[in-house]
Amino acid sequence: MEYFLILLVNLVYIPCVWYGVVNDDATELKMHPYNVKREKSFNILLHLVVSWLIYAVFGNFTAAILFSVHPLAVQIPAWKAGRHYGLNAGIFLSSLTFPPFTALLLLLSDMGISTTLFTTLVFLWTKHWYAALLFVPLACISYKKVKANIDGKKNGGGIFSAPLPEDFTPQYFRWKNLIIVVKSFGYYSLACLLPIKNGFYNSFLVTIGASEKDNKYWYSLNRHFWGGIFVFILMAAIWWFNKFNFIGMGILVFGLSLIPFLNIITIQQFTAPRYAYLPLIGFQVALAGCLAYLPPHLRWLIIGALFLFYIDRTLRVMKHYAKDNITMMELDSQVFPENPRLWYYRYEHMLHKGNPIMAWAEASYGLKHLPEDCQLWFGLACASFELGDFNAASEFLKTSEKFMILSDRKNMQNLILEFRARITVELTKKYGMQRRK
Repeated sequence: MEYFLILLVNLVYIPCVWYGVVNDDATELKMHPYNVKREKSFNILLHLVVSWLIYAVFGNFTAAILFSVHPLAVQIPAWKAGRHYGLNAGIFLSSLTFPPFTALLLLLSDMGISTTLFTTLVFLWTKHWYAALLFVPLACISYKKVKANIDGKKNGGGIFSAPLPEDFTPQYFRWKNLIIVVKSFGYYSLACLLPIKNGFYNSFLVTIGASEKDNKYWYSLNRHFWGGIFVFILMAAIWWFNKFNFIGMGILVFGLSLIPFLNIITIQQFTAPRYAYLPLIGFQVALAGCLAYLPPHLRWLIIGALFLFYIDRTLRVMKHYAKDNITMMELDSQVFPENPRLWYYRYEHMLHKGNPIMAWAEASYGLKHLPEDCQLWFGLACASFELGDFNAASEFLKTSEKFMILSDRKNMQNLILEFRARITVELTKKYGMQRRK
């Protein structure tokens, strides 16, 4: 009966079969055409199987149901490129079900993502403690793949990916990165419990490297840091008293599988729903275990409220994956207007379409939320230039230079110098013609 109910709640993802393609899926479809409906159907089935495995492994129906409809899990059923994270989660859960075959199963996972690497240590607190010894050989096997993945991101591996700038400091370890690690832990903890804002491109940490002001904010010991410290201590305390039951195991799965995504170094998005797929399983198992200590009426009230909240947020965020990249970015920018990357995409898209009026509008809307963003002022200058207002373009370019970015500063300065030369040429032509008249 429980498996059937888990199947029923997973039917919420059926519309994904008829969705369009976004981000990496759209790129892959152009480079290597595939059957979209078939691939999406497989991903939906994969998410269902993972949900079933949660119940099979932990015997916790509540955790399986809440995980099934959680918005942080949406990238696996709705997005083909998220499949590796779902497969790794399924393989790890299978290794808990069949400990004698743990080594063989974990070798099947994508060690280039490394979501399952640290979770082998979970076995230390089970009767199959010897399985934790697999950590050393798996770490050796995964090292080359992970390093190749990191180097590929840094150096721009692939046709559509540019190398990271040398002054993009998050790609290198600094001791101050530990502040970001704590904040990332706190972010994912809150997102697993109460995922209030959801989309493809989150805004958390995204402005690191934009300016001294932004860096000072993110590397400061502010509420995000102390919130992360509080959550870490709370989870550690709960784990200590439950280390030999499923609550403790859930907390271990959450923490250990998050290690690769805590921004010790960062080569891509700072946060993403797919990064939290396996950690979410552990969190929901631990949460459901803790709720079991509450009086029945209060427990079911909280579970019911969480279920309704999760499914509401999931239905909303699914729309972001329904059509194409532009629609996704428009919806994302409504949820995360403080993410500058979304506004860059929007004004660049309009410039590419030859619509400078809308490009000007997009950059202006972005500046409403990010008034000191160098690249948005640059976009406003580009749009003004295309509209023939060279004086305005010159003034906007000065403002762009005033708020010069820190990351990739040299390239941005070169772009500004090159664009200023183009403006000067056009102004010389304009006023030269006026003097001749």
